[in-house]
Amino acid sequence: MSSLNERRRDHAENVSGTATICMRYAHARSEEWLRDLTALLEQHPHALVGEIGLDKVARTPDTRRVEWDDQLEVFQAQMELAARMSRPVSVHCVKAHGKLVDYLRGLMERKTGRSPAGGQKEEYNGMGGEGKRWRLPPRIALHSFTGSVEVAKDITRLGARRDYGSEVFFGFSAAVNMRGDRETKRLVGECEHRQACW
Repeated sequence: MSSLNERRRDHAENVSGTATICMRYAHARSEEWLRDLTALLEQHPHALVGEIGLDKVARTPDTRRVEWDDQLEVFQAQMELAARMSRPVSVHCVKAHGKLVDYLRGLMERKTGRSPAGGQKEEYNGMGGEGKRWRLPPRIALHSFTGSVEVAKDITRLGARRDYGSEVFFGFSAAVNMRGDRETKRLVGECEHRQACW
């Protein structure tokens, strides 16, 4: 342990932590959770926000249910906090990729007043109220990504637009992704070929 601490001190500028409310405990958060998380991030200016997530499989330890509404509310608040504080975000998404795409598409519609398909939508000037520019966190990393190539393209198109100032990264892990799944192998091949820039 002492050698790990020495290495951490030697490379402190390359080591950062994360702060989050885990999706499994979103339903049990305190009333002051967002204020407390904001204060923690202010104390640690290089910390990322995450792992935040949407998980249609994860049951909470106490209720033994998927507390979806609480997950979604906390996810949205943490995305907005990461954007406001200009912090990267690590995203966990299981069986909810369509909801993630819908969320990003909804933000785009509110920002532009148009749907991605080109139809006119009700005017909305951005997250945070009057006169504030809407944006995403500067970097979004989806770890152990299990969505399809098409979902990855949608997320990249909606999230990594230059005018939004965000980069999107897809991570893959042997434990989750490399179990012989042909779609994952296709996705990894596409990411390598295109460097995740669709």
